[in-house]
Amino acid sequence: LYLDKRDLMRTHWKPVAAGAAAVLILLLIPFRHEYVEERFILEPQQRAVVRTSVPGRVTEVFADEGQQLKAGAALVRMGNISLDSRAAETTANYQLAASRAREAEMKYAVYGAAEQQRIQMAVNRTVIRQQTQSLNVTTPISGLVTTPRVRDLAGQYVPAGTLIAEVADTSVMRARVYVPEPEFRKLQTISGNSLRLDALWAPVKGTVAAISPTSQSLRPGLMSQPQYEGLRLPSFFVVDVILQNADGKLRDGMTGTAKIFGRRQGLLPSMLQPLVDAVSRRLW
Repeated sequence: LYLDKRDLMRTHWKPVAAGAAAVLILLLIPFRHEYVEERFILEPQQRAVVRTSVPGRVTEVFADEGQQLKAGAALVRMGNISLDSRAAETTANYQLAASRAREAEMKYAVYGAAEQQRIQMAVNRTVIRQQTQSLNVTTPISGLVTTPRVRDLAGQYVPAGTLIAEVADTSVMRARVYVPEPEFRKLQTISGNSLRLDALWAPVKGTVAAISPTSQSLRPGLMSQPQYEGLRLPSFFVVDVILQNADGKLRDGMTGTAKIFGRRQGLLPSMLQPLVDAVSRRLW
């Protein structure tokens, strides 16, 4: 082929050189984005796990699974006879100590000791009041109750630390995209993203909020395990993408595939990058 075209190329070397230069320039123009295409899982950006801080028997349940609550709304109400009696006792002790302190002040008696006792009784009363108020368990955030069968707690005696319910604010969701360590170099500069959920046809876009500072293990179910003995999955860095969910279409636990775009790069550098990486590893 070279011998057949040699004379033609010598005769028309200027157009051939110009065409080759134009092709080389086109191959070097950075019009193509580098990107990674990886799996992700959705979760609420804000979630609260509500537990009891004092023991008691659940007398009323105000929430159901799937119910939307505002911050401060009651979840359950508990009763604790021992705590109620202690509250009454500390109130009575405080009133007695306050009366003795006033009497000592008027009679110029040992006022210091009486005042110290009044302060101690006031502290005890405050602590018991806080514990009594904790019998009414409320949600600290607005959101959706995600715990099933909350009403089964009615009538049960629950110790301190018992899980009452999980409340998730699903108005803003977070997609946790698991990027393998070898692909992470493509995300030195992030220019955009596109997420396609397995349950929806249309892709959605979000805002990259954070990248995990250390590698993490993959969430179960996002990727099939290696079929061959001795192979293991690589380490992953997690990229958090924030998605608005005003219409409620996005649900906790949904999975999909995300494309996260990096810097622009020409076609020729993209094609030569694997070769450069392989040579660099060999030379090292």
